[in-house]
Amino acid sequence: MNGNSTKYDNLTRIRGIGRVKQQWLRESLNIYTFRDLANLSINEIDSRLEAEGQSISKSEIAGWIEQARELVAAELSAQQVENSPTEETELSQQVVQLAEAEPENNLLPATEAGEWKSFASFVVEFQSRQLEGQVEEQRTKVRYVEADQSKIWSGIEREQIPTWMLDRLSHEMQGLSEADICVKANPVNLEIVQIKAVQPPQTGISMVVEKASRLFPRIIKSGEPFMLEVSLQLAEANFGQRQVTYRTQVYARNRSLGVTTHLGDTKPITLLQGQLSYTTLLPATILHRPGMYRLQFVSSIQGVPATPNCFEVPLLQVV
Repeated sequence: MNGNSTKYDNLTRIRGIGRVKQQWLRESLNIYTFRDLANLSINEIDSRLEAEGQSISKSEIAGWIEQARELVAAELSAQQVENSPTEETELSQQVVQLAEAEPENNLLPATEAGEWKSFASFVVEFQSRQLEGQVEEQRTKVRYVEADQSKIWSGIEREQIPTWMLDRLSHEMQGLSEADICVKANPVNLEIVQIKAVQPPQTGISMVVEKASRLFPRIIKSGEPFMLEVSLQLAEANFGQRQVTYRTQVYARNRSLGVTTHLGDTKPITLLQGQLSYTTLLPATILHRPGMYRLQFVSSIQGVPATPNCFEVPLLQVV
């Protein structure tokens, strides 16, 4: 840890850490920087809390550590631009290590830990205002916190709130179940070999990743469209008389919020007899919220038995 360091990071940038918790982390655990926190385990913090008679859920501690790792990764990514090629390689390796260090691996399974973990939260507000010379006006506002989505009704709404919330949950859980295929799939006939990202107006500059679990070397600007090109390789291309097509689904998971967004699908493309290499383009898409994202590309074949193939980019920085 960094007890003697003169550097102090503002730990309150981490969601869930206020001034009181920041002071406690500094005094009790000598945590002064994001890197100090990123290098700790959940059990180290939990043990100190227990010794002092305090209680914070392990899932909340895991969130602190993951956010700290993302902030450190962002700092290292920014330094890559200013360093020599050798230093840049070393920094890239550090970023990869931080990106792949998932804090949830340190958590006990829910059945053993015996604690509830929130995966969705909504804030319901009944608001009113008084305009000069007019009667009081009322409205109802609901916000889906994790996805930063809101809905407003005039007056006091009673019937549509549950339906709206359940619709948000249904859409989100469907996206998660589809994205989780990356964990289960083993490549059989199809392999994603390269991902290329291009964001206008710099159409001549592209970011290329040629191996899963590697990082994009540059940033993406939030609120601006960008395109993704997917290159695939088949192990064999003997389909007989059958018509075989493939498509790729793309998901982006905000690592801080834990929210998965379906960025879209490529158009189905017919595979040709004897042709092994293909390239397809995802229509322009936008990530509106700045942050650190994990990208998942799931390619599947229709028309013959085949296991979907997944390509993962663990860290994409959106500013």
